Amino acid sequence: MNKEIVLEAIKLRKTYSNGELKVEALKNIDLTIYKGEMLAIMGASGSGKSTLLNLIGALDAPSDGTIKIKNRIISNYHKEPYATQYRSEYIGFIFQDYNLLKDLTVEENLALPLILMNKDSKTIKEEVGKYIDLVGLGGKEKVRPYKLSGGQQQRVAIARALITNPPLLLADEPTGNLDYQTSEEILNIIKDLQEALDQSIVIVTHDPQVATFADRVLFIHNGKIVNEYVKKAKAGDIDKILHMLKNSMRC
Repeated sequence: MNKEIVLEAIKLRKTYSNGELKVEALKNIDLTIYKGEMLAIMGASGSGKSTLLNLIGALDAPSDGTIKIKNRIISNYHKEPYATQYRSEYIGFIFQDYNLLKDLTVEENLALPLILMNKDSKTIKEEVGKYIDLVGLGGKEKVRPYKLSGGQQQRVAIARALITNPPLLLADEPTGNLDYQTSEEILNIIKDLQEALDQSIVIVTHDPQVATFADRVLFIHNGKIVNEYVKKAKAGDIDKILHMLKNSMRC
């Protein structure tokens, strides 16, 4: 694995307040993400894994801490208009619910991020065609999302997330709405794109099967990283991941 650092989170904290009640969702998280790796973040509901993803993606503001992209500190990255610029330049998102624009066709959904970046029409056409082919949706260019299966919609979402060539792709339970076979297909597509594009990917999941596709798995419990599993073999070891997850939740 290439050891070039794409993103560093340094002493990230997040505290939610409701009157006098304060809840520490994240407690001084240090995290390094490397170029070309797939990192899975696992933990029980409420452990802080989605909060961490939201802070990295500037969807929420940290209470304290620093984000560095390619060794550069990103100041005010969680405040507008900087947050929008940060996400546009550095982050691609895949969500459980796809978040496609229902009134746009597949190719229009993919073109939109490039239009917002003021790319010329020739580049847009070439890139849209390229990513439609990469996710295996040739022939679906003119179809609207509601006529696609869940797996096909997620393929569109993956292509849209990657079409701007972001340094980091964030995926929040990307197979949560899919059956087992379709989940496997989507995970294989993500893995193939990771390797073909040397793409850095962070996946938040509760599913150990998803985690077996990752190069590294972090386990979060009560707002802290409590364990880490680095895959040594090419094939995933679901039993070891399950064992480490259970042990992490006992911490």
